[in-house]
Amino acid sequence: MSETLNGMLEQRFGRSLPAAGDLAPAQADRLAALAGHGSVRAFADRPVPDTLVELVCACAFSAPSKSDLQLRDIVVVRDADRRAALAGLVPGTDWLRDAPVILILCGNAGRLVAMMERAGLPFPNAHADQLVNAVADAAITLGWLQAAANMAGLGGCAVSGIRENVDEVAALLELPPLVVPFAGFALGWPAEEAAITARLPLEVTLHAERFGSGDDPAALAEYDRRREALGQGNWTAKRTAQYSKPKNHAMGAFLKRAGFTLG
Repeated sequence: MSETLNGMLEQRFGRSLPAAGDLAPAQADRLAALAGHGSVRAFADRPVPDTLVELVCACAFSAPSKSDLQLRDIVVVRDADRRAALAGLVPGTDWLRDAPVILILCGNAGRLVAMMERAGLPFPNAHADQLVNAVADAAITLGWLQAAANMAGLGGCAVSGIRENVDEVAALLELPPLVVPFAGFALGWPAEEAAITARLPLEVTLHAERFGSGDDPAALAEYDRRREALGQGNWTAKRTAQYSKPKNHAMGAFLKRAGFTLG
């Protein structure tokens, strides 16, 4: 319903959007499934059937792909020891050990290179765009994976922290050259209702015709006040504290060893 959709948008952005009231109920419901997204980090002690994981992944792979290259793969991790090992490689994610399934979204630039080799053709595109294409495909697929999980009644949370120890993750999953682990995704049945996290106001992130002159400090300050009122903490303070410390410092060296040419 448009009322439900607008309620979610108000929680997300601090205001409703007029167009939500113009939609047919079925259209509003579909958009509400996106606008109402919330990450799940607490999972019920209930198995997720292999067939359902396959279905959710199939829906995720139905996402758009740059030039139909399909440079993305998912590694499904169910083994308890392997899941524990992954959780141990991601700082600050003890909850990850309780996820019955961990999915690893990978950008697979090797698929295109191998295809060219099989055709006996040279590959003249070994440069930074090769990495961008693979990571873009993985990122788009991750978004659709979250949406598919929610629509199936499951829940999950993206885990970018797998890149903190990228070499160990790649070795654990036996990733071949030109495959980069982009993000993990904890998947399971929610043990609690997911909360809607407030996002930056559209006045900051939605640009008309050309990019603006930069984030408006007053708008950011108001956003921080709204987050604090919702019990979600001061966004600016949290993010600056997070990125005041070195992060993912091994990624550049890993990409070179994996065969990517970034020039």
